[in-house]
Amino acid sequence: MNRLMYAMLLVMTVTLAACSYDFEQGIENGDVINVHGDVYNVAVLQTFLTNVEGKTPDQVRIVEYTNEGDPLLYDLEYDGEKIKVEVDRSEDQYRGSGPVKAEMSCNGIIREERGNEEAFYLLSGCQSGADVVIVKLRRMIN
Repeated sequence: MNRLMYAMLLVMTVTLAACSYDFEQGIENGDVINVHGDVYNVAVLQTFLTNVEGKTPDQVRIVEYTNEGDPLLYDLEYDGEKIKVEVDRSEDQYRGSGPVKAEMSCNGIIREERGNEEAFYLLSGCQSGADVVIVKLRRMIN
């Protein structure tokens, strides 16, 4: 069992190392890093959520890695009323023909529980009319 776990960690590390957005540097920068539900720097996300709830301006970068190891960047800036979101998919080699970068404005963030092991953080009240998943949380790491 331990060998399988080490093998999976090695593959994940090699995959992330090949990305143009450096995983370890992102953690050091204080970015919230989401690797298939394993979320690093959860305290940074919690601080942002607390500030949104308290109507205190704040900003956070959330980096989600695709199955292929490509980073998707979500830059959230809260001004005390709305959350301005910039989504950068420029490094996703399988993004299709959609826009590389997009911006939108949302009213808030909600947490949705799904079973005992998963939680989702969704941007709500967005211009697109649909809630946008920004973090799928399976396991918190630091």
